[in-house]
Amino acid sequence: MLGLDIGIIGGDAAGGIAYGRLSWQREAISLVLLTVFNVLVLFPIIFEVWQVKADKDKIELKTMLWRATKPWDQVTDFKNPIYMKLSMLSTGRAFYLLNKNVLPDYPILESIILRYWRAPKRKRLR
Repeated sequence: MLGLDIGIIGGDAAGGIAYGRLSWQREAISLVLLTVFNVLVLFPIIFEVWQVKADKDKIELKTMLWRATKPWDQVTDFKNPIYMKLSMLSTGRAFYLLNKNVLPDYPILESIILRYWRAPKRKRLR
């Protein structure tokens, strides 16, 4: 991905130098689009969990860059949309993406999370 970024920026710069004029507006738009595409690809890669261990006391999450062990009272939110292949687990300042198709025994993991995670009580409207 980094090679593609360097190639696109270098190609645009070399083309502008070779033809004698460089459009800074076009380059700015190109860099903004390149940044958006990088964020769309890198965001799931960085926050996706590769390995999960859960028991009655804690949940251990291992991503590409870090490992976190959190007790269940620090888990603040768990969302599992049916229409997505990712579920989201929040722990205060961080959140993690759990891939339903990649993690082995995901239904068992989901049942463990729902069993030990204490969902906040919702206020009833009157």
